[in-house]
Amino acid sequence: MLPPPRHQAAVPARACSPATMVQRLRTVLAGGAANVQAQEDARLSVLEEAAMEPRIAKVVQFVQANLDRRFRLSELAASVGVSESRLWRLFREQTGASPGKYLTQQRIQTAGKLLDTTSLSVKQITYAVGFDDESHFIRAFKRIWGLTPGEFRRRTAQAESDKESARG
Repeated sequence: MLPPPRHQAAVPARACSPATMVQRLRTVLAGGAANVQAQEDARLSVLEEAAMEPRIAKVVQFVQANLDRRFRLSELAASVGVSESRLWRLFREQTGASPGKYLTQQRIQTAGKLLDTTSLSVKQITYAVGFDDESHFIRAFKRIWGLTPGEFRRRTAQAESDKESARG
């Protein structure tokens, strides 16, 4: 049996404005459901990325564009012409996380968006964001968001429902 597709191009998304997404995340955070520090570590603003050393910015862009695939530190280092140890140190200095931790954080952040904006199953999202094992994905997701993927989806759906009820 073939595993589900490992790319995001085929992921159907519901229309969701950035303001709605921010409001949903704030609702989850306000409920004490997420680890705020982990979320702050997972995000790099456009300004922070622009201020990065160009080689590290290139690696960050590559990682963000290829969340669904596996790659080695040696591959990343070679792509920017530095040693593995130098890349690891520079990356950690610039992003606050090791390359591996940063990759996991970005995968989990993307998974949260997919849980919120699609009807894909947790298993499908597991593969779409580059995890090979659903139980590992669930543990990593809970470590960052403070909720399992199913709990996260229910909370964000409830928050949206409550918001709609308040409007009308």
